[in-house]
Amino acid sequence: MNKKAFTLVELMIATVLLGLLLTAAFTIFGGSNKGFKAGTWRMTTQKDAQRFLLRFKENVERATHLYSLDMNGERILESKIPITVASAYYNALASSTNTGILFGSRVTPICNQNLELGIKSDINGIWKGLSLECFDKTLSFVYTGDRNTLLSTTPPASIGPTNNTRVTYGNRDGDFITSIKDVDSIGVFVRKATDSVEIGRPEVLITLKLVMLMPDSNGKTTVSEQITARIHDRELDEVTKGSSYPSAKR
Repeated sequence: MNKKAFTLVELMIATVLLGLLLTAAFTIFGGSNKGFKAGTWRMTTQKDAQRFLLRFKENVERATHLYSLDMNGERILESKIPITVASAYYNALASSTNTGILFGSRVTPICNQNLELGIKSDINGIWKGLSLECFDKTLSFVYTGDRNTLLSTTPPASIGPTNNTRVTYGNRDGDFITSIKDVDSIGVFVRKATDSVEIGRPEVLITLKLVMLMPDSNGKTTVSEQITARIHDRELDEVTKGSSYPSAKR
């Protein structure tokens, strides 16, 4: 009875073919795995960015000057408090660095005693600071009554506290910090709102644009998102260019 066996050459050919098949399989698996990771990162980052931008819009739209209320309940401008944007990011998309990007203030009006309006005693205004600050590719939006909470070591003096004895500082009620990671580029684009329907009430539009970059993707996997906030009672020159505001790790 004849017995057939594989020759050495046949075994070598079979081994090479098996190696090629395994290499192809691992290559396909590796590519699929990378694609899955990239897709998951894009989806997660896009949702995180949208939530971050909505929080930014809701709160930066509350940025105010300092007002008081007269006997009729009408607002009186006490002092202007600008929104300050670091010059590198003002109407430009720039790489994220360890720096403050945008600063503003929200101050509730000063109220004097007015029994007719139901105000039983004098009420001080309450100051809150708004800041957009980046450290180590993580962008944070900070809403706080304590300047020491800000990432920037030297935020612009214009955001407060002001030299007004009728304004309370240090109130931490409602303070929060929201952040997003992997931020590669940031831009703050400012323009006048020409479609305002209220005469004598100017408005400014501030568009925040973010570009996120997936780590270890060689710059190939990115997500871009933006949102526009409408700031009432604000002239264009009341959104000012600032200098540099280095930030430190909290």
